[in-house]
Amino acid sequence: MSDKYAHWPELMVAAQAGDNKAYRTLLTEITPIIKAFIGRRLYDQNQVEDVTQEVLIGLHNARATYRSSQPFSAWLFAIARYKLIDHLRKHQRSTAKEADLTEFETFLTDGANSPEWGATIKHDLAYALNQLPDKQQHVLKLMKIEGHSVQETAESLGMSASAVKVTAHRALKTLQKQFGKL
Repeated sequence: MSDKYAHWPELMVAAQAGDNKAYRTLLTEITPIIKAFIGRRLYDQNQVEDVTQEVLIGLHNARATYRSSQPFSAWLFAIARYKLIDHLRKHQRSTAKEADLTEFETFLTDGANSPEWGATIKHDLAYALNQLPDKQQHVLKLMKIEGHSVQETAESLGMSASAVKVTAHRALKTLQKQFGKL
């Protein structure tokens, strides 16, 4: 850090002692630095804002752990790195789950209508669908195999559109567990 930021440790010590003005000044000065640090690692501006807020909350929660004998910037960027890693782990996990389900859904839709599908795969799909409760079978057959919209499926089965979406999602999750990751 340049000399421009050399006063940050004093601001933090003053903030630890209860000086709210020093704390506000510190937060105001470090926010753009944290945002730039996170922005170089994430491309989605909304995520940059979210992680920056998480870092500031983390700093607030950990402010009592700062020791003036230690470099402030190392302490600050350790918090930023940990919050960024937490965000990436969480984001990758949820994105991976969504991708797995989307891939499975594509597999069902494209594969069931594909002329290249052999009798064995169609047999396996029919077997898997037959393991589902009747309502889930009907929803998947109409939406994913026959290509009907959510609204058309809802009207055909006398269900609400949201109930069709929930039923389809649950059916796909069950099939995904049966087949494993495709």
